[in-house]
Parts: sequence; structure tokens; C-alpha cells
Amino acid sequence: MSNNYINRVYSDRYKVTEEFPSPNNYEYYFKGRDSKTGKEVQLRIIPIDKDNPALFEQTQKFIDKELAMLRKLHHPGLPVFVADASDANDVVIITEYRKGQPLEEILTPNVQFSEDETLKFLGKILPIIKYLHSQDPPVIYRDLQPKNIYIDVNGDYFLTKYEAARTYKADKVKDTVVVSSRGYNPPEQALGKGQSDPRSDIYSIGMIIFQMLTGKDPTASLILPKISDIRKDVSSIWTTLVSKATNIKQDKRYASVDELMTELHRIKTGSLDYNPAQGSIAGMTQSSESQTSAQSGAPPRPGTQSEPPRPGTQSEPPRPGTQHPCRRHFGSKPGRNTRLDN
Repeated sequence: MSNNYINRVYSDRYKVTEEFPSPNNYEYYFKGRDSKTGKEVQLRIIPIDKDNPALFEQTQKFIDKELAMLRKLHHPGLPVFVADASDANDVVIITEYRKGQPLEEILTPNVQFSEDETLKFLGKILPIIKYLHSQDPPVIYRDLQPKNIYIDVNGDYFLTKYEAARTYKADKVKDTVVVSSRGYNPPEQALGKGQSDPRSDIYSIGMIIFQMLTGKDPTASLILPKISDIRKDVSSIWTTLVSKATNIKQDKRYASVDELMTELHRIKTGSLDYNPAQGSIAGMTQSSESQTSAQSGAPPRPGTQSEPPRPGTQSEPPRPGTQHPCRRHFGSKPGRNTRLDN
């Protein structure tokens, strides 16, 4: 059925040209082209089930919320909204197409990142999460895992998808929709035991940190091993940090990205003099444009941002014995580690 969309044109300008792998069986992703600007775009198409009006009405409510978020958020690390091209048969959300490689491909089994490499990654991804959490009300991404984090040719990271994102509601006890992706998501999402809040995304960050430093899949076991039991050449602070970030109890985790960044600053410098207002940590670099856009809330300058990624895109793996091309953005090669202060 999805092949029927190839060459279809929406809003008299957005032509579907290529299908991307879909993460489920109720929506489709495509690459397309805007005939008026010549730019490539990404189309997310959800067929309307006219035989089930109640389901469509429920789906439309979530789509409307997603569209509202897309129109509101402006950050180089987030999808750029282009148009709502929905018609009588399909819900069609169009964003800019951005080339990139998923972090999932870089985190190959048993390859361990150094502490400096991990800090550099966090220095680029945490400001994006902080921007989402700084919205009023906070936007919780809720699906932070390697397959949804992409890196472009400049070494900058960006997130894909907004299907699972939601705004925090102080009067709600638990999430309306459960996100059941095992491993990276905390119990309050995977089991529907509570409401997602900023600490839910922090849990996911902790799982990714564990994977980067150990080379182990954090979803392989219900109990996360200690980093110190796997690696003896990194600071023991990382074990404490990940244990706190991934605590099954929300109130035992870091309360905010700022609190987590304060701890990372201590790992990097040995001091607690981090000022959250500065937005970055010594040694945790991010692009100047990302900093400017994140602080001002303004969209990036035209022409400086490339377009959102193809979901599930697979690129050619590196040849055996070679360094992964994206590893150069971390600043060191696998196996080389800079000892940080305890």
C-alpha cells in the first residue's frame, strides 16, 4: 500500500519520491521534493481510517498536539516544521530533510568510548534536551535512544521524531499513552506507572552513557551492571552518575538537566562551580549556532540547517580495522582514554 504514495503530490508542491523504512504499520515515511523551492523534504503520512471514526478522532488529537509542538520549537537539534499537507485521505506532516547517521550505528558492540568522547557527546545532546525541558510547559521527548539521535557531517547531533513527545501536565498522575520501548525508557513510561517528566529523559541519557562507556547493550538485562565492574580505567564517578540517572524511582534521579550538567562539570574539572546560566560545561563543546539558537529560542538562519533524517536509515558500515567516520567528531580513537579527576 505504501508504494501507492510514490509520485503523489500534496498541496500542489510536495512530491513523494522515495520511501524510508517505517517503525510501525500505521504510518509511512518518505523523502520528497518541494517544487517551489527545490528543497528536499521528509513526509510522514498516516492514512485516515474512515471505518473507525473513534480511532481517527483520537489519532487526530495527538497529531494536533504534535503539530503544535513542531510549530513552537526552534532549535538546530530538532526537526524543522515545513507544512501540514493533510487532505481527506491522509494526515501528512512535512519537515525538512536532514542527512545524518544514527548513533545506533556508531555504538557498535564492545566498542568503548573514552570519558572525553562521552563528555563531548553529552555537550552536544544535553543542550537540546535542556531546550525542550525549558518550554512552558516542559516538553518531554520520551523516546531518547540511539536510533532517534543522528549525527551530521559536521559532527552536530539532532533528534528525530515527535510521535512520543508530550508536554508535562502537573495535574496528571500518569501518561495517557504508554511508551513501551524496552530498555532505554524508564518504568513510568514502559510500564505506565507514572507521568513522564524531565527525569524520564535523564533516565534515557544515563542508559546511553552506560552504553558508550561499556560497549554493552543496556537493554540486554533488567538490572544494569556497574560501569566500574566492566571498566577499571575510567573514573568511578561515572558509576555513581549512571546509577543515579537510571534509578527506577523518579525522585531519586537528577531533577534536571542542569543538575546532571553540574555533576558532569565536576567530572571534567573536579569542581562544583558550574553556573547553569552559561549553558555549557568546560570541555563539552557545542556549535556556536546551537548555543545562540538554544539561548534565544530563535530559529536557525536560513540556509544554515540541513533537513530531517530518514527514519531507520542504514549507511555502509566501516571496513574492519578502520575507524568509524563519525568517531572523528569525538576527538579521540577507541581505546584511548583520558583519565579524569575523581
